[in-house]
Amino acid sequence: MAYRIIDVSSNNGQLDWDTIKSSIDGVIIRIGYGSDIESQDDSQAIRNMQECERLGIPYGVYIYSYCLNIEEVRSEAAHILRMIQGFNPVLGVWFDMEDADGYKRNHGLVPEQNGELLTDFCIEFMQIVKDAGYTTGVYANYSYFTNVLNDGKLISFEGFNRWLAHWGIDEPSMDCLLWQCTSDAVIDGSSARTDFNYYYGELPNVEPVIPSEPIEDNSESDDIKTKYHVGDYVSYHTIYASSTSENGLTPSITGGTITNIIASARNPYLINDGTGWINDDCIVENNENTSEPESSDEEESTGLTHSVGEYVTYSALFASSTSEEPLNPLYTDGTITAIAEGARNPYLIENGRGWVNDSVINGSSAPENTYEEPSYDTYEVESGDCLSAIGDKLDVDWYSIAEANGIGEPYTIYPGQSLIIPR
Repeated sequence: MAYRIIDVSSNNGQLDWDTIKSSIDGVIIRIGYGSDIESQDDSQAIRNMQECERLGIPYGVYIYSYCLNIEEVRSEAAHILRMIQGFNPVLGVWFDMEDADGYKRNHGLVPEQNGELLTDFCIEFMQIVKDAGYTTGVYANYSYFTNVLNDGKLISFEGFNRWLAHWGIDEPSMDCLLWQCTSDAVIDGSSARTDFNYYYGELPNVEPVIPSEPIEDNSESDDIKTKYHVGDYVSYHTIYASSTSENGLTPSITGGTITNIIASARNPYLINDGTGWINDDCIVENNENTSEPESSDEEESTGLTHSVGEYVTYSALFASSTSEEPLNPLYTDGTITAIAEGARNPYLIENGRGWVNDSVINGSSAPENTYEEPSYDTYEVESGDCLSAIGDKLDVDWYSIAEANGIGEPYTIYPGQSLIIPR
């Protein structure tokens, strides 16, 4: 029998568990991310666990991993064990091992080249959690399990359980205890789209528990206001590789446009669709002038050999303007739609396909008049869109859209982003 399970985090806001209970059989709750630092606790985790125990809803927990070495794995295990003290996560303690925001890759730990090391991280985490007396396992998508991690080594670990993320299919593609089949479930009691899973184990019978302490109310903390907004042009003295990173970098370019905001993140502002992330402390006050500076009559020499609007062909693509790790592009041509002067990869292709630099560009010209119809269309993301909804609208498998655009879990897109739509 398969049981209905949702997984939730602070991204779902403050949930109405009395309403949700009738729609589910259990839940997996994010307790936080990264090392054992209180500022990296999920703001809704304690309340969510308290509510599940009050209502007798079986639940498990997970941590989103940012570990780069074995010491950080141990800190992340300590993080999750600290958070669940006094609670009863009967559906397991899980290790989310993916690199959805590129943090590991941007810090030199390229998943595809370090599968054995990442597998060892998983085993170290599971051993610590198992020794503490909990059921444990690893969360990843199908590609990560098959192309990055050493699946045989994981299976040989006594106590390993698989939480598989594989959307757009009718049944799990691998043996698993949990199967995350979509991120677009509509659940009464949740104002956001919700991850939905099936659980194939024996569902524990959990009796309601009256909490010994008042249930936390974090509703105000979720209504976070940011000082700056999408479209604001800002100057800054420090930049970060991810929205959660604590390691400040000296930027090669010190100004840019905010193109996305994650209000609850440590570094909420994304600059130029991939230059990096910043926070209020990084921003140089500029008398509230948040519009892009006007260009002078005489254009300064930047050393750039290509310009916005130019059509180029290229041999490699980069995930951001600062990345040093080249990717094999699905498409090897496109139009430059923005330039980050001074960046390692200054040319943005097709409003978000990726970034290139002079060394990977092998041709530049306008397309010839003998027009050859491309094998793809493009689509500009609208407010409220998600990949599955776009796929339904355009009658295209949403996962092929994700692959064509290099979008990995959690499959985040944002309004104004230009997507390649395979035909």
